[in-house]
Amino acid sequence: MPRQRRLTALHPLFLTPFFKAAPQKAFHPKKSYLSKRINQKLTAMRIFIALLFLATTTLHAQVGIGTPTPDTKAALDVSSNSKGLLIPRMSTAQRNAITSPRRV
Repeated sequence: MPRQRRLTALHPLFLTPFFKAAPQKAFHPKKSYLSKRINQKLTAMRIFIALLFLATTTLHAQVGIGTPTPDTKAALDVSSNSKGLLIPRMSTAQRNAITSPRRV
């Protein structure tokens, strides 16, 4: 019997941690008014930025040279009454001299 008493006396020492963890706060699903307001403002700002981005990409879809309103079906609209379009001219030898042409 004395031996059993010793084990019982030592038993709590082995199971007790040296440092106890701080008690955890209970989780409350309700948010405060301030955090709700911040989330609403962030959501509104994200939507505004997304709409602004989409609007600016559609505004720059067509490019016009010499015209303020390019044709909606053209990627490049060049308008002039006195000038034309000059495409670079190359001979066959110059074209063959290109070492790595880009294939489209």
